[in-house]
Amino acid sequence: MPIRVVCPNGHALQVKSEWAGKSGLCPVCKVRIQIPTPSEEDFSEESIMSLLGRPEAAPKPAGKPSSKPATGVSATNGRQQPPKKACDKCKQEVPKAMTICPHCHTFIGNTEDR
Repeated sequence: MPIRVVCPNGHALQVKSEWAGKSGLCPVCKVRIQIPTPSEEDFSEESIMSLLGRPEAAPKPAGKPSSKPATGVSATNGRQQPPKKACDKCKQEVPKAMTICPHCHTFIGNTEDR
């Protein structure tokens, strides 16, 4: 995986990962640059979760569950299911809040459009 580096004079470069931690010359202006080593901490589970945010707790069902689930409630676990929509390209059912289909990777628009 290439490492992206910018020399002191502003030239954007991509170097092979085997050069990590070494120095070399910018091929454009010949200024010596230090190639950084990729940090494993940049992609830790905690850093990813801090970007995504913590999941909300699922609401607990109140009272005695009925034998017939209400609209939008799964019969298997009694949880409220998010509203769904169909992808225009592959016709797969996806949550309404999604803007890119996870099946065919097609942009499916804003939720207000549907």
